[in-house]
Amino acid sequence: NYYNCVLSEEFYNLKPGGLGKSVAGVRYIYKEGQAKKVLPEELDVWLAQGWILKGPDQTPETIAKRAAGHRGIKQSAEWIEHRAQALRGRHLTEEHRAKLSAAKPHRPFTPLVPVKCVETGRVFPSVSEAARSINRHPANILHAIKKNKTCAQLH
Repeated sequence: NYYNCVLSEEFYNLKPGGLGKSVAGVRYIYKEGQAKKVLPEELDVWLAQGWILKGPDQTPETIAKRAAGHRGIKQSAEWIEHRAQALRGRHLTEEHRAKLSAAKPHRPFTPLVPVKCVETGRVFPSVSEAARSINRHPANILHAIKKNKTCAQLH
């Protein structure tokens, strides 16, 4: 309400928060290259402000007919099998796999680096172990180390 988000052009809000109303029948209006979605009961307000409406009106009957056409659609067994086959991926030859492996840069193994907590003096064998001990994500520990900051009030 403070920012008048429902009627303002700067926000996407179609209804005041918490009302839980349907947005069925939303229309698109246009002005100077911009598009905005509005509810049918607010359409007159926006049209009075210079916005224009394009395309045919969608009556509740039209919307209901379109929605009914999508209910209960069953895919054929052939379509389901075709889709499953497409999702299985390509089968690569051994030669192709070897070429992909040769082209892929391999990172060398880096040994675990111990981490020491300044406050407690405890030494952890890795960042993961340190994170587990204070119930935090390892990225939080790494960030604290790199930026010389704290994580859970610990250095």
